[in-house]
Amino acid sequence: MIRENLFALIVYRTIAVIAIVSDNFNMAANTYSELEKCLDNLEKFRTILISVKESERLAVLKQQNSWGDTILMLAAERGYLDIVKCILDLVPAADLQELLTVQNRRGNTAFHDGTLAVKECMLKFVPLDALCSLLAIPNEDGDTPLHHLTIEKNEEFMKYIVESVSAADLYNLLRIQNKHGKTVVHCCVSASFKGVMKCITNAMPVTELYRLLSIQDRLGTTAVHWAAGKSFTEIIQCIVQSLPATDLQKIFTIQGTVEQTAMHTASRKGHMETLKCIIDALPAAELVNIFSSFSESGLHFRDTVAHEAAFEGHTKVMQFILNSIPAKHLIEFLAKRNNKGYTALHMATEKCHSETVKCILDSTTSSESNMLLFEQTEDGKTALHCAVISGKLLTVKYFVDAVPAADLCGLFGVQDKNHRTVFHLAAEESHVEVLKCMVDSVPAADLCNYIVLQDQKANTFLHCAASWGYTDIVKCVVDSVPPADLWKFLRIQNQQDQTTLQQAIFSNDMETLQCLVDAVEATDLYTLLLTQDIYGDTAVHSAAYEGNLDALKSLLDKLSPEQCLEVLNIKNNQQFTPLIATKSNKQYEAANCIAEYKRKAENYFKGEYQLTINAAMTTPNQHINSDFAIYQQHSQIHFIGPSQVSASLKDSLKYLDERNRDVDIIQLPVKPCTLQSVTEKFYSDNVYRMSAPVRGRCLIINNRYFDRPATPAPGQVQLEHRDGSEIDVMNILNVFQQLSFDCELKTNVSSKVIC
Repeated sequence: MIRENLFALIVYRTIAVIAIVSDNFNMAANTYSELEKCLDNLEKFRTILISVKESERLAVLKQQNSWGDTILMLAAERGYLDIVKCILDLVPAADLQELLTVQNRRGNTAFHDGTLAVKECMLKFVPLDALCSLLAIPNEDGDTPLHHLTIEKNEEFMKYIVESVSAADLYNLLRIQNKHGKTVVHCCVSASFKGVMKCITNAMPVTELYRLLSIQDRLGTTAVHWAAGKSFTEIIQCIVQSLPATDLQKIFTIQGTVEQTAMHTASRKGHMETLKCIIDALPAAELVNIFSSFSESGLHFRDTVAHEAAFEGHTKVMQFILNSIPAKHLIEFLAKRNNKGYTALHMATEKCHSETVKCILDSTTSSESNMLLFEQTEDGKTALHCAVISGKLLTVKYFVDAVPAADLCGLFGVQDKNHRTVFHLAAEESHVEVLKCMVDSVPAADLCNYIVLQDQKANTFLHCAASWGYTDIVKCVVDSVPPADLWKFLRIQNQQDQTTLQQAIFSNDMETLQCLVDAVEATDLYTLLLTQDIYGDTAVHSAAYEGNLDALKSLLDKLSPEQCLEVLNIKNNQQFTPLIATKSNKQYEAANCIAEYKRKAENYFKGEYQLTINAAMTTPNQHINSDFAIYQQHSQIHFIGPSQVSASLKDSLKYLDERNRDVDIIQLPVKPCTLQSVTEKFYSDNVYRMSAPVRGRCLIINNRYFDRPATPAPGQVQLEHRDGSEIDVMNILNVFQQLSFDCELKTNVSSKVIC
């Protein structure tokens, strides 16, 4: 019974307490609502607040709305200065600090959000011993009221606070970092509070000042980085005057994750006066080491200050840096390479800063410039490679003028990681003027040495120009190379065994192709058209597959009938002649074109050049009638077409006669024969039987051209080219094909392949 009564009493008292608290809360909430409505009416506001008991007044003023704002916060944020004074007057001093430390949902106090006049008013009511704790309260972003003052660019108020607190308290306030890692010092520099920074540097001991200036935000940036990056030279000077040289050297060489050192930042931004201020503050003996130090961060890892100036093309900054370095250390400094292998010269060149390039070259001796120009990046590019890629003609001229003629050939021959020379790059980028500049700067004999250089895919730079259809590049080379040498370069095959002619056909650029065709002699063009790639395709096959009528006509018009027929009979790896290739690819117009060329070539032999042996046996050394002409040479009878022979045939006969050649379309001693003699020979055991359905295979090897080295080995025979041998080939081929032999023709085969 006693236990039951005791439990009932406890429950009753608890309910009573809850009811009292609830009543107090409701009263405070109602009073808050009334006060909020009277923020613009001082007398009514004061009346309501005085009506609240002094013991309950703090509870009412600490009451918060849904955003966590107290009445004081609302008044401070809206700038109701009289209301703020009223509140501060009516709150006991013991309760004032508690009221001022209340934070809303964003973590802000009345000090964070109040206007300047309100903040000045509140400061008068706060004792100095309590001021530091109020100013150190961070909001949800980590910003203290001091951070907010710098954001609001309230320099005068900041100076007041800095001058009002002790050095120890000031250090503790200034080293607080927000969520971005920024201190108040970072914010002061960013806001260019020169006066505040002067006050801070004057008020802080050297050790604490060094620690403050060494603090890095989340990006690794110190306040000194900010000052250097924004060219706040006065702030830099203020720092320089406040720290010893040893501390300054450490401060100026702190590296951030984005902005590098302060010197790197000033160099990249081109802040000449700021950089000068920094450099003048450093020991002269240490400048080379400091300049040569690499940044380990930023856009380009391991950049020196020279790289930074070169990257942006700040020529005056570059000149100042180079002038600050003793001459004996200059080349070592300029040869420093970043993680990509770039020197400052590479950087300036790649970014097309010609004047910065000239500045570097003018600062070095001829031998030093030469050394710099031969420096290669990780991918093998010299500065000249970079200049050619960018197409900056002025920079290329600077380099050409800076290198002695004896070394220029070596520089032009340097190949990058992909084995490309500067000529390859000029051809790929179609920088015609750049190519002309380089071509004009070397003798023609040396130019030939560059044309034969092949890249990783075995392309010469002529291949590159032709494959992209850059006719101007091709014309530049054609005009610069002796015709006797040009066709040798056009014979060079790439990794696919394709010639420049084939590349021109693939680009579908008739102007480029015609330029090449016009530049070579007919006999040389014929040789080029016999060349087959890894698929067995000739240039004519390539044009045939593409159905390129203009290309076919350009290639075939220049050939003689016998050359044309030989080229059109070449089979690729699929055993396709050009005619079959067109049909397989449904290029019927091209097929008709090839068929017409082939028909004309065959008629040339079967009609106009038909041999009539009976007529020869009847009257061997004179005209038989008006339909035939007999040509005699070295006691041999030569039968050629109708008496109305073509001009090209007359030229051929004249050529043979002038060179005392025993070669013509057909060349036979004429002997009379009887039926009996023929019958006896036909049935003898020495005669190959021709009655089988498959008669046999006939392999014809025609070596017209022979390699002739410039310096032959002792005893080595120098064989002459066999001009006119194609006539024999066509006659032999015609005979054996009529005899139903399976004929295979090979041209210009090496002795090794034959064996």
